[in-house]
Amino acid sequence: METVRAGDAVADRAAALSIRGVTRRFGDVAALDDVSIDLEPGEFMSIIGPSGCGKSTLLRSIAGLEEIDAGHILIGDRDVRGLRPSEREVAFVFQSYALYPHMTCRQNLAAPLMMQELSALGRAPGLHRLSPRARRRRADIARRVDRIAAQLQIETLLDRRPLQLSGGQRQRVALGRALIREPKLFLLDEPLANLDAALRNTTRAELHALQRRVGATTLFVTHDQAEAMAISDRIAVMFAGRVRQVGTPDELYRNPVDLDVARFLSQPWLNRIDAATVARRLERGPARPVARIRGEALRDATGVVAFRPEHATVHPEEDRATPGLRVEVERAEHAGSDANLFVRLRDDGTPCVVRIASEGIDDWPPGRPALMRFDMDAAWVFPHPDPDPDAAASAGPAAQVA
Repeated sequence: METVRAGDAVADRAAALSIRGVTRRFGDVAALDDVSIDLEPGEFMSIIGPSGCGKSTLLRSIAGLEEIDAGHILIGDRDVRGLRPSEREVAFVFQSYALYPHMTCRQNLAAPLMMQELSALGRAPGLHRLSPRARRRRADIARRVDRIAAQLQIETLLDRRPLQLSGGQRQRVALGRALIREPKLFLLDEPLANLDAALRNTTRAELHALQRRVGATTLFVTHDQAEAMAISDRIAVMFAGRVRQVGTPDELYRNPVDLDVARFLSQPWLNRIDAATVARRLERGPARPVARIRGEALRDATGVVAFRPEHATVHPEEDRATPGLRVEVERAEHAGSDANLFVRLRDDGTPCVVRIASEGIDDWPPGRPALMRFDMDAAWVFPHPDPDPDAAASAGPAAQVA
């Protein structure tokens, strides 16, 4: 086992998990490329990013299911690189639940403790009564099963088998089986992915409440940005094996570090317009500064102006009181109480989306000319996107609005 530098060890004492410069390669591909993250005790952090960015590989490396090629993983103040998974005091919950189908829920909950704490004699059929220690441990396990079942509100399910449960009930049993070990670290790899939308929302709320009650330090992988924003203390955004940004949900939403992060957190759409086009088409007065890029005024900026549909508005073409961008309406899509209005800039055809109230949808028929304005204080200027097609593909559906 490698030795962590003294300065790192001191800095890491307060962290529940410290990932330092972790790299994991598969041939020429770096699934993890110099990843560094810290989690504080009791923190709930989500890892998000496009498919194949390294999220699950990171969790498997922390759990000891993947060997890392470089770096350090500290759980508490102990470097666990080189330790077996069973020695890391980590609980891992998979998307597939991984429950024993022939066991009752009570037996599934007890299984980790039976394997972990009872002696071989205590586990041997017909011999457990010979061991007072085994009998005491079995009684303690029964109490712990009852306690975790009460926390998860699954007491009435304990004598059922997994196939007799709904997806949400099975997921709660899987969570309970992980929590009953009282691990130092709780790793969740898309645990809600198999649930339908309504059950997913309910189980997500239950998971968040449970994590708060037990205070378990948790690393949660999800492909659902809204899910991560709803329940996380902080979020780490990954692209191509690297951590691009870490921050609170509000920090990431308001201050994305680059265009990739802004697009990923603005699913399904993020409007992007060439900065020179915006400066040229805002007809009156000097352009106001656009936030976050070295204080650069829009008239001096290069790159793209990016803003979300909810920060844009459309107005009749004759409304010239405030400068705007000339657009033409293409179509509108209902989205409950809101609607998404798809428009194109009339000078260069750049597509954009504007969020409007659904009751106003009939005011904007296809082909109608209009003016589009956006909140300059909620926009950013980013460098032009990477021309690499792989980078563009990783941005997901938001790349459809340029």
